[in-house]
Amino acid sequence: MKDAFAGVISCLCIVHCVALPLVAAWMPNIAIVAGNEMVHKVLLAIVICISGPLLILRGNRYTQILGFFGFAALIAAMFVRHEMMEKLTTSLGSCLIAVGHLVRHTTCKCCVKT
Repeated sequence: MKDAFAGVISCLCIVHCVALPLVAAWMPNIAIVAGNEMVHKVLLAIVICISGPLLILRGNRYTQILGFFGFAALIAAMFVRHEMMEKLTTSLGSCLIAVGHLVRHTTCKCCVKT
């Protein structure tokens, strides 16, 4: 259950990146808040707090590798100033984390109990 929730949160990062330009066109006031850097930092903290223990501490080698590179991509995206590269890096990191949760959920024996 925890992996499913964390995977959904990772997928929401992708939705946030894709939907923000559309929201900006229709509702500029909401886009100002959603595009704020503090929102990105808070979302990153939430993803690390929820996904970190599941993928890095309780995962197998594959989920640890996927989680490490996913978190690295999300953190690197915080420092990229080119908008398209930021979206690509964030999407890559989110996909790696979501796949890590999927792998952990399907291979981890402890996940069957939760």
